Amino acid sequence: MFDEDVQKPPFSAEEIRILGCLLEKQLTTPNNYPLTLNALMQACNQKSSREPIMNLNEGKVSHIAKTLVEDGWYHPEQRARPTGGTQGQPPP
Repeated sequence: MFDEDVQKPPFSAEEIRILGCLLEKQLTTPNNYPLTLNALMQACNQKSSREPIMNLNEGKVSHIAKTLVEDGWYHPEQRARPTGGTQGQPPP
C-alpha cells in the first residue's frame, strides 16, 4: 500500500502545469514570450489538450511562479520586443 521509501514527486501538479505551459509557449509562440501573468494563467487553465483541467487563479499562478524562480527552476527572460530594424537584426 503506502511505501515510506518512495519519495514524493519533486513538483506539485500545479508546478508541473506552470512549467509545462512556460515551455510549450516558449517553443510554439516565441514572439509572445515571455508571457504575462494573465497569459500564463490562461495557458494553465486551457481546456483543450490539458489533463487534468485546472482552474488556477492569478494569485496562485503568481505565487507558484515566484517560488519556481526562487528555487531556481525557472529563469524569466527580460527580452524587449524589437522596435525597428530588419528581421533578426537589431535596430540601428
